[in-house]
Amino acid sequence: MTFLENIKQKNQFPIIFIGSGITKRYFKNAPDWQTLLLNIWEEVDTQDNFYKQNYRLRKEYAEDTFKINVKLAEILSDKYDDAFYDQRVKLNNLSLRDAYEKHIDPFKQRIANVFSLLEPQDGFDDERDAFSKMLVKARMVITTNYDAFIEDSYQRAKASVQVHIGNRGLFEKTEDYGELYKIHGSINDVNSIVITSEDYAKNEPKSALIDAKILSNLTESPIIFLGYSLTDENVQRLLNSFVENAPFDIKQAASRIGVVEFSKGEQEIKETIEGMADNQIHYTSLKTDNFLKIYNSLASIDQSITPAEIRKYEANFRRIIEIKGQQKTLKTVLADYEDISKLSDNEIKNKKIVVAFGDEKIIYKIPTYSEYLINYFTDSNDLPAPTAIKFIAGRRPSNSPLPIKKYVKQIEAEISKSETSDREKEKLVKRLKKYGNLTYDSYIESLRHPAPGKKSTIHVSAQMENEFNNMLNPFDILNADEKPGPKINYLTQNLKKFDRKLVDDLISKLLTRDEEQISSSFYRKLFMAYSLLDNQKSLNITKK
Repeated sequence: MTFLENIKQKNQFPIIFIGSGITKRYFKNAPDWQTLLLNIWEEVDTQDNFYKQNYRLRKEYAEDTFKINVKLAEILSDKYDDAFYDQRVKLNNLSLRDAYEKHIDPFKQRIANVFSLLEPQDGFDDERDAFSKMLVKARMVITTNYDAFIEDSYQRAKASVQVHIGNRGLFEKTEDYGELYKIHGSINDVNSIVITSEDYAKNEPKSALIDAKILSNLTESPIIFLGYSLTDENVQRLLNSFVENAPFDIKQAASRIGVVEFSKGEQEIKETIEGMADNQIHYTSLKTDNFLKIYNSLASIDQSITPAEIRKYEANFRRIIEIKGQQKTLKTVLADYEDISKLSDNEIKNKKIVVAFGDEKIIYKIPTYSEYLINYFTDSNDLPAPTAIKFIAGRRPSNSPLPIKKYVKQIEAEISKSETSDREKEKLVKRLKKYGNLTYDSYIESLRHPAPGKKSTIHVSAQMENEFNNMLNPFDILNADEKPGPKINYLTQNLKKFDRKLVDDLISKLLTRDEEQISSSFYRKLFMAYSLLDNQKSLNITKK
């Protein structure tokens, strides 16, 4: 089984690392580190001096590219900032006053400007769409990129993501789902950009926190590196930490860590298990130029809920627990039906709220009409009585027929409660007065003679009535080649005529139909009439 097939089979949301190779793939003017520094250097000094400085640093750091670049960036930072304040270079979006008073670093603002003006490569629309869909299925995304491509990709997929910029994101409340960590800063917060040796020195103590956050989730989520070189110190540091702490053997480690390596023109995905650091670190290398296939594979992960939705619900639950827990009232709250995310802290304190986890049972929403009927006529008990009362007192007009006979006592109790709203009390009182004491015969009589001067609401023509009177099976009437209204009206008036088991089977059959089919007024009257028959039995209904 391949690395990607294994992830899909286990249906696990991955942790995705995204490096500069992704930005360079999709933007024609995205610079590498040396090119970025050279281009800015030439704004304040000569190209010759750039290479002279490179030469000196190469000798000092024994050709360690990372150390050379961060030290070069530090030297350039001083040069550029001095040039900015001397007015030898200018930034259209940063004045001397703002730079000084707001402590905005001119060099980092210049870097942010470079990555704010990236031009998309042509011919990658399908890949960008697939990339966006893949991100939606990432448990978390961690990037060292400054640009906004990842955030824009979430927007492209119409999905939300919680963005944490720099080290401070490690100390913010998180749910570890649907989150983006920009650990080297962002163009949207220029001072957060990590590029100089001083920046990295300040960042180093926090690296262990990043590793700990990732490793703590690795037992549940695989890691995939995109756009990184295996020589990247971020990759090597994390893999070293993984080997030191994770209780996995070589095979298990390789099945959980994937490194996507660019192989120009390769349309297949060539997988090999490889090792680093004297074979102490093992991972799966995926060499390809077919990133579309990688993205589509990861986007096919389906847990019926996205990491962003998990984050939203966890955040709401945590907020309620923190606020209600301080009041020691978590055990006394009841259910309500409002968008929790829109409530203020004070509203949460003053409302009676319950947080519940469950399966497909109706524990968290007002049911549909068909769900209410199915639960009314069965013994499944999927619908708690308080939820049923909420439905009865809901938006449906109080004169619209609705079976309520089995809930009469609960309705009376709800009306007497002080916490029941006046609007709900009024609706419940009206419904109870209109339908609470009905029998089958009295209900049919009220439909035939609704009020002086008004016509019957269940009219059936004399010709059709004569035709149906000869039929002893209600299914024959239901299947007759006539319009549904008159057929259902006849059945409503004559339920007592037919064998009771056939009537039960008929109602069971009708309740398997779609909501739209059984929402017409003539069906509502039929179900109401059926609910008033004596010796009501539990139906066996299997909704498709």
